[in-house]
Amino acid sequence: MNYDAMDFSEFIQSYISFSKKPFVFIRAVGPHSTNDVDVANQVFNLYKEILDNEMYTMIFNNEFVFVNFDSVEEALNYCEDRFPETQKTCPKEQFVYYAVYNSEGQVIDSND
Repeated sequence: MNYDAMDFSEFIQSYISFSKKPFVFIRAVGPHSTNDVDVANQVFNLYKEILDNEMYTMIFNNEFVFVNFDSVEEALNYCEDRFPETQKTCPKEQFVYYAVYNSEGQVIDSND
């Protein structure tokens, strides 16, 4: 049997080397981790006000979201304007993690 196994980081690196674009990994940790439906709905309503419809739909339906941007500055601005600065700066149910990668696959910013 012949196969290539990759961990998560290697997979992202492989994708970035293919796309040659800045990349953002988003994980909607908080809203997808609570068992309280009312709290989750409140959080999703908050993000519905903050995010454009396409990104909101992605985060509502998926815990993991992958986004290409045309520039690092655009990626940084998008994340910094929409997601919590750190996990400590918001209720745990509202936390959405992001990591911004440059076109060489290096993490240049995150909110962890």
